[in-house]
Amino acid sequence: MISNRFAILVGPRFDKRRGEEKPETEAWRRATPRNRRLALRRGSGMTRTTHGASLQIVGNDSQQLLDGEDPRIALLLARTLARLRGESNGFDDAEKEDLQNAFLRFKVPDSADIHKDDLDALLNFVGRWVPPEEAITDMARKITMYDYMDFDEFLQFMTYYDEFERAEQERVFNLYDEDGSGNISIAELRCLLSGLGMSPNRQMMREALSVVDKNWDGELNFEEMCCFLAVYRGSEGFTKDEVTGLQELFDSTAVVEKVVEKPGRNELPPEPKLAGKFLPNLLIQAFGMQVADNVQELQQMLASGQGFRKTATSDAGEGSETATISFKEFLILARKTREMEMIQLSKEMPGMLNTPARGATGDFQNADADGSGTISAIELFKFLEGKEFTPMKKVVREILQDAAAESLDKGEELDFNQFFDFLFVYRQRDGFSKQEVDQFRKGFDEYDADSSGSISTLELSNIFRDFGYRISMDTLRHFIDKVDEDGSNQLDFREFLRLMRWHRESELDNYKAAFSRSKVVRDGVEGIMRKKLKPAIEELGAIGDVTIIDVEVERLPKELLVDFDTFVDTVDACRQEFVKQEKKKAGFTDEELQTYTEAFQKFDRDGSGCIEGRELLKLLEAFRWEPRSKEDRQILLQRLNDARKRARDAMAPKVSANDSPEFGYWEFIQLARELHTLHDKAKEQAMNDLMEEVQFNQKEVNQFHEVFLHWLHVDDDEETIERAKQQDESDAGLTRELVRRVVRQTGVSISPERKEVLDVRLDKLEEDHKLKFHGFLRLMRWLIDTNFAEINSQMEKGAGP
Repeated sequence: MISNRFAILVGPRFDKRRGEEKPETEAWRRATPRNRRLALRRGSGMTRTTHGASLQIVGNDSQQLLDGEDPRIALLLARTLARLRGESNGFDDAEKEDLQNAFLRFKVPDSADIHKDDLDALLNFVGRWVPPEEAITDMARKITMYDYMDFDEFLQFMTYYDEFERAEQERVFNLYDEDGSGNISIAELRCLLSGLGMSPNRQMMREALSVVDKNWDGELNFEEMCCFLAVYRGSEGFTKDEVTGLQELFDSTAVVEKVVEKPGRNELPPEPKLAGKFLPNLLIQAFGMQVADNVQELQQMLASGQGFRKTATSDAGEGSETATISFKEFLILARKTREMEMIQLSKEMPGMLNTPARGATGDFQNADADGSGTISAIELFKFLEGKEFTPMKKVVREILQDAAAESLDKGEELDFNQFFDFLFVYRQRDGFSKQEVDQFRKGFDEYDADSSGSISTLELSNIFRDFGYRISMDTLRHFIDKVDEDGSNQLDFREFLRLMRWHRESELDNYKAAFSRSKVVRDGVEGIMRKKLKPAIEELGAIGDVTIIDVEVERLPKELLVDFDTFVDTVDACRQEFVKQEKKKAGFTDEELQTYTEAFQKFDRDGSGCIEGRELLKLLEAFRWEPRSKEDRQILLQRLNDARKRARDAMAPKVSANDSPEFGYWEFIQLARELHTLHDKAKEQAMNDLMEEVQFNQKEVNQFHEVFLHWLHVDDDEETIERAKQQDESDAGLTRELVRRVVRQTGVSISPERKEVLDVRLDKLEEDHKLKFHGFLRLMRWLIDTNFAEINSQMEKGAGP
């Protein structure tokens, strides 16, 4: 999209062109009732938790407590239980070390103290519940009258805090234990967590419950609830798989800071750190493009240098670009990102974080059409249809199984929290199924040859070709401009996934149009008559071989009406099969292929489908692809074998053996594609060199290119413009009169003297009496640098509100 600054170059016409949770293991589901009863009595080191019964710890080895698979969690649970039972006297050495490391994150620069105003942030950092501000103030006042406290005073504060936290947990527990049984149901747990200011995620709840509710009775006593909170907070509310994924993202960019031989009392031990400037990109990689606005806000938290203190001093020094964060801090910021998404949604849906409420406004009210306080499947689909993605039933069903399986099994509707869990994952995947996301990841990684985590425009073109789409570079640049936030012209996976969503939506728009033209309504149900399905798919023009359509249609049930989702699935299946068959064409159109066929046949005189080495050299010479040095010939031999491999992978017929003196037709087609790609790379490099010369970034170049194309076709009809988008227009250019119209569009007048100056400049930039795009860029730079006819002030006016 053209920014305001550049929109003035095209004028006004341009815009017209355009339930109850119960974690069950597989073993539990398969167990007989008798075995389940036995497990409840003696299983996994726990007694049946009814009417206040406590967790029973087996043995003294904390590495084996409750969760033998994870010693870290076992130790966390052992500490929690010891503290609850009054068996703990202060903090052990490992706890003190953890607290000291956290303390050092918040200490005032050039001192050994922290400010009391940072205690709430510090508690948040160590994964603890944050009490109300007045409670923190009261506890701190018991220790010191000053605004600062040292580490020993902080340890004393944490002792007071543990007592206060336990009392508050008991208060909230008793609030939900209405019958005084000493237990709460797992269904009530989510509301309880919300009461403690937490944003529970269903998958993490199940994982944490599998650790503490070992007897699977669906109830928690007070000790079990506290253990659940410890597990939940210990990983910032993420599952093990999510933590692993976040760790991998962090490690991909983090570096180990300079090693200190022996850290002193006021120094942190060396560990990998992430530069603050990389934070937004990594969080977007983790959660999707929908969190982009919120992570920018989080990045500002790093402005103090530590990133979490509220009391940053003037000599804190670091800004958000130079501040560094550890993985623990990164995990906290990841949790905050998800919480910010929930809070943002809950502002539009009062009660979302607690008990569902009638009369809610915003998104939830829009979805909850009948005002029941819950959302049905029909309401969910209607809600999604009004959003940016086209909902497909198989995708919605898949995510609902993750977000609200129990409710689905019971035929219940979604509550607020389930709605958020669904929407978060749906947006995270950009409306695709997990299988589709995995397929996109595979294609992305294949072309990210240097494992940099990003791909270029040219590499993107190759991915689209592999997926069976022929898209012009101009169209690709337009897609990239919509998702490339930093203007680098390089896409990371999340940007790539969003780009694929925009492409998918344009494709689905065509499907919808074809479906609407053929659909009928029978008994209130709309669909396409089965006998009309083949013509509707043919109309799309996406499948050249109609026999493929016959096969796919024949596989469908014999129902009279085919709904939209089935129509889309059938078209997709046809396309996938057609892409397999067309792979041997290496992405060339039939017209392009005909040119190569005619050239090949001139040298394949016996019509065998193969030519000899000398004939191949003459064929390459005809396209100006002949090798010019000994080194070029060696490279060519390797490319010939590469082309043979790709032809075999595409199951092309009559592929010659590696290093053979013969070379087949389909091998030549694959070679032609590689040589085209090399030519495109050279053009891309030339454009990069030009960008450096004219000092425009990629986003500005893309915008100027859109302006250029607009004026190139300013007098053409829409059909001609659409046709032109699919063609290579690198040799096209603007006439001198069109250039003058571009300049006048900014609001400046061109006097005879100015016209003469402009013509002198155009004499140097035109080729064959046309101003091609690279000349257009140089002209734009000259106009701005010389402030021709005070054009800069005119463009600023055009960029105003």
